Amino acid sequence: MELAVQRTDTDALSSKVSAIHTKYLSGGISQQFAYEEVYGEYLASLRQVSRRVFGKCRYSGASFPVMNYGTYLRTVAIDERVLEFLQCNSGSQVQIVNIGCGSDLRMVSVLAKHSNVKYIDLDFKESVELKRQVLEKSSTLSSYLKNDNYVLRSCDLRDVPDTLELLNEECKPELPTLIISECVLCYMPEKETQSLIDGIIRLFKNGSWVSYDPMGGSDKNDRFGVIMQQNLRDSRQLEMPTLLINNSPEIYASRWTPNSDEQFERVVTDMWTYYNDKVPAEEKQRIKRLQFLDELEELKVMQSHYVIFFCKWNANPN
Repeated sequence: MELAVQRTDTDALSSKVSAIHTKYLSGGISQQFAYEEVYGEYLASLRQVSRRVFGKCRYSGASFPVMNYGTYLRTVAIDERVLEFLQCNSGSQVQIVNIGCGSDLRMVSVLAKHSNVKYIDLDFKESVELKRQVLEKSSTLSSYLKNDNYVLRSCDLRDVPDTLELLNEECKPELPTLIISECVLCYMPEKETQSLIDGIIRLFKNGSWVSYDPMGGSDKNDRFGVIMQQNLRDSRQLEMPTLLINNSPEIYASRWTPNSDEQFERVVTDMWTYYNDKVPAEEKQRIKRLQFLDELEELKVMQSHYVIFFCKWNANPN
């Protein structure tokens, strides 16, 4: 199961490369993360480190439009919250913690532009070692491993006490902190997920959290989650323990609860609603011109089964 989860990062990297190759991430707010340049450098280095992983990414430019739309939406939805966090805390020392970071490279542009940010990437040991080796091979990206504001550490998020101890060691709990969990919590058992959420909210006094995951669907006739789960078992020997439990945006969001004396704000929506309500009209037109999309109903069904969640809390508002 652990190895199967780690391999999902190759899928995520391939999807990101496809969306970059087809220019989905060349406009809108994602321009600020310079994905084409950063991932181009990363892939060149990856080729030297792991031809197997590189080979899986090399031909990903042919992803179907509906898949590129999905990658675009999850990327910009998280980018939006990262930029908002940075803007709200400009001039203050802050922390960003990406749990289950995989090959995500947001830290490159964030650290290049914001000297007030400490950026912590956490994932399984094997994933972290691959990322470290790839970064080290790059003459451009290797500098981030020497940056005192960047931390790349291995941990198993299911071991909640160890994860919280690591966070307490690397972070200052009193500083504003943004947690990112992108398609991560869905692979964790419910008990450990809840314990991790509760522990992080207790640890950081002034925190924000952006999370993206699939959800099974709450309608009794909705078979999306059941089919997805069966396909993952058959093709990947992979489980999503909470897919059918946290099957609506409201249930998904209910796991984040405040301590009694905290200011607490919570926002959640499915990705189809996000696309319709949050993506500007001109941006919709831009991505529409990139590839012909004739599966609009398929896009609606798929994105209705993914959720973007955001919350922030402050135990010391005064």
